[in-house]
Amino acid sequence: MTVLLSAGLLGAEAAAGAGGYGRYAETQPCDAPADPYPGDDFDALVQRIAYSALYGAACELDMSAERLVLALADQPGFAPVDWDDATVERAVRAAIDRALGDADRRGDLPSWTLMLARQALRLMPLDRIVDLLGLTGD
Repeated sequence: MTVLLSAGLLGAEAAAGAGGYGRYAETQPCDAPADPYPGDDFDALVQRIAYSALYGAACELDMSAERLVLALADQPGFAPVDWDDATVERAVRAAIDRALGDADRRGDLPSWTLMLARQALRLMPLDRIVDLLGLTGD
């Protein structure tokens, strides 16, 4: 009876998609994904901006956002990113640029805010940007 019950449970789990558990589908690095956080509240805005920034960095590094997150988390089987100064600068600036562009297309922020942020991105040294974003280990 136990064997039959176990076999039935395993069959039901397999039919429900358990065979794909732990797998992910990589997205093309430069494709803009659908807006996964609809809504007008601040939380949805922050999530949309963070999501866009992740895709901007992944696109610049020519890898999927999923692979970038797993590499950053130092997961086994995923090559770590070589974070030399030039790579960090390219990735951070691309992330911010993508987030601002997506926010502009969605109408999430006033145009004057986006204009000021883009100007700051062009002029501000990378270490200052990293500090403002809270990406330092201090």
